[in-house]
Amino acid sequence: MAAQRGKQAKQQTRAASQPDGGGAAASESPSGWPLWARASATALVVWHMAVVFLSPLSVEPRSPLVANIAQSKYVRWYSDPLYLNHGYHFFAPNPPLGGQLIRYTVQAEDGRVLNSGEFPSLDEQWPRLWYHRHMMLADQMAGMGVYGAPEADARLMMQAYARHLLAKHDGYYARLDSVFHRSLRPEEVLDGADPYDARLYEVTMSVEQRSEDLQTPLVVEPRPAGGPQPAGGSPGAAAPEEVPIGVGG
Repeated sequence: MAAQRGKQAKQQTRAASQPDGGGAAASESPSGWPLWARASATALVVWHMAVVFLSPLSVEPRSPLVANIAQSKYVRWYSDPLYLNHGYHFFAPNPPLGGQLIRYTVQAEDGRVLNSGEFPSLDEQWPRLWYHRHMMLADQMAGMGVYGAPEADARLMMQAYARHLLAKHDGYYARLDSVFHRSLRPEEVLDGADPYDARLYEVTMSVEQRSEDLQTPLVVEPRPAGGPQPAGGSPGAAAPEEVPIGVGG
């Protein structure tokens, strides 16, 4: 009997310690958000993520159904003000055959080297966004054919870079070399080959500019009328002859 009375007393004490609004509090989440607020927040997150994915998926190649939904007024009232209506794709490209480098030397009139280096360079360009900007400048050597034939495009870019370096360093003479750095093949990686082996680098184009050239505008060479455009871009975009690179090579 004494044990039963003790058990009843504990139950009464536990019940008395609970607040009067205990039943109402039970309907709320531990964070204090009521059910309607949690449901609204969840719906907003789902809607936002749906719009984030709908816009890229509406770009070619695309499904007409997705395109109609993404470009409808029922979606664009939200996507346009928040700049979510982007035209990019979700993609995973194949690794490139190699990368582009620009090596340069700027000299004074008496032959002194005022500045030399290469870009992109992790040692010279920092932070990472600045390095990426220089990487994109070097990648222009792929020759997009925007102004003329791809090779003419690449040479025009190189001349512009040389003139910029001349003006920046108050130089008399500048030489730039476009260098193709071939990526290692899978079997070379497995063999432990050095990705910076000198044989993986090939100069594909060189330009020279002098201080007096700064006084004349760069001339865009027009595309040849009729004939087909060169395939594969400029020499800067072409991969060099692949010489197998081994550990002891």
